[in-house]
Amino acid sequence: MQKDTRNFVEGLLRDYPRIPRYIHRKEQEIKYPFRAYRDDNVGGGQGHSNNDSPTERIVFNIAGCDVIEGFKKQRNAISKALKKSDPVFVKVVERYYFDEYNTLSISAIGVEYGYSSRTLYNERNKLFENILIHLGWNHVIERDAILNEKSDRTAL
Repeated sequence: MQKDTRNFVEGLLRDYPRIPRYIHRKEQEIKYPFRAYRDDNVGGGQGHSNNDSPTERIVFNIAGCDVIEGFKKQRNAISKALKKSDPVFVKVVERYYFDEYNTLSISAIGVEYGYSSRTLYNERNKLFENILIHLGWNHVIERDAILNEKSDRTAL
């Protein structure tokens, strides 16, 4: 796996605990939009010819929001990938990626849970690939494999 891909997936994992907050904030922005130059005085407020109720409009806007759907897709992809992983490895992931105050390396945490460095990195790479697959980014995995083949050939 290429370093840029690995860094991207690590960023997604670090964001995972904050995704509900991101979704809530975007929903609030849709429910209560800020209008800087809105005039609620006589004749300057909302038009009265709306056929849809404001509640329906808000629900449709939230349901059709690509940002919220993207966050949900990210959350679901990580959840599914974690469910496929070894439960002990999930604890390592939670300590390393989800704990804001973590000061240990992933290797140090892995040793605490009985993982060798090689096994730990193999598990991590499997997790990253599962996340990319659940996001529908199989082409990135293929691209990385092709680039790794090319770099292996040039090293010979």
